[in-house]
Amino acid sequence: MMHGFDYSDFEDDPLSVLVPTTEHLLGLPDGKKRFMDVMASVTRAYSLCATLDEAIEMQKEIAFFTAIRAVLVKYTTVDHKRAEESKNAALKQILDNAVISEGV
Repeated sequence: MMHGFDYSDFEDDPLSVLVPTTEHLLGLPDGKKRFMDVMASVTRAYSLCATLDEAIEMQKEIAFFTAIRAVLVKYTTVDHKRAEESKNAALKQILDNAVISEGV
C-alpha cells in the first residue's frame, strides 16, 4: 500500500508526514478498509511478539501507522451516538407539535 510513497521522515518529523501519508492511503482504491484490515493484523502480531529484538526495531514504524489509523478512525467515521441523539430530538419535536392537550 505504501509502494511509491516516501514516508521515511516519520522518525525525525512524524507530524509533517502524517497528513500526506493519510491522504495517500485514502487515495488508494478501498484504501481505508484495506489499511484498517492490515493494521488489525499488525496489531495482533505485534502484541504477540513485542518483546523480541526484531519487533522492537519496528516499534516506531508501527506506532506511526497506529497514529495514522487513529486519524482515519477519528476523522472519517460518523458519530453514531450523535446521529441517534439528533434523530431522537427531531422525533420529540414532531411529537410535541402533534400532540396538543385541550383540557381535562
